[in-house]
Amino acid sequence: MVDDNSKFKEGLVIEDVESMTRQGAAPKDTKTKLGSMSIDQFLKENGSIDDEEENIENGRTKKKRTRGPTQFLAIHGRSMQDRPEVVLDADGEPIGPTNKIVTDLSYFLGTIVRNSTFCPLIYTSFKALLKDKDNKAHIWAYVLEKYNISDKGEKDVFTRINDAWRCYKSFIKKKHFSKYSTLKDRLKHRPLFLSEAHFKQLLKYWNTSTIQRTKKEVGKKVTQAEMFITTRQRRERRKRKELDEETHNAIVDDNK
Repeated sequence: MVDDNSKFKEGLVIEDVESMTRQGAAPKDTKTKLGSMSIDQFLKENGSIDDEEENIENGRTKKKRTRGPTQFLAIHGRSMQDRPEVVLDADGEPIGPTNKIVTDLSYFLGTIVRNSTFCPLIYTSFKALLKDKDNKAHIWAYVLEKYNISDKGEKDVFTRINDAWRCYKSFIKKKHFSKYSTLKDRLKHRPLFLSEAHFKQLLKYWNTSTIQRTKKEVGKKVTQAEMFITTRQRRERRKRKELDEETHNAIVDDNK
């Protein structure tokens, strides 16, 4: 059973969007041919692993209702009249008018990422989520309800949400999928902020042979690339050594 402290930490993972986006914590995209789409569409096109799927519908678990992490209720309950203005720099990045407003905005965006109404994880990429114009408009409209931000800041806001979404999805996979080997255990430890229906879709998606194969292929490519770099470095060191020896011999010959 997951204790309350672990659940609290799970929620805090996404709250610090500022550190995720500024320190490069978001996982890097891998160049695959999976395409950007809903996971439901992906599963229809690619199928899923039978031995997991045959039991997934019967793996219902009961989740104990517990107190979640801070949700910035004051911000979510803010009226249009109480919205603070956000000052942007030349690139559209929030810089003021105070550090608190900038920091609170970042944490607020983190709570949006955890909200499946705005940012469900049932897409192969955040780009796929935004393909539905209604999704993007819905998120941006809600941000504008709580903060007075000019349209110039829209790109930066979605960049932060994108990075946080990817981090959160990666965290969910690491802590609630990869950590356990059976479907029963995975369902038992379903993440606090993810519905059972959405989590089951993710389990099927992560279990598909296509995803497993892509993971192996990416690993193989990385290994080959590392081997190439290592070989290249050895050749360059050997070449430098040979040149140094030739230079040394030339100097010795000149001084004879």
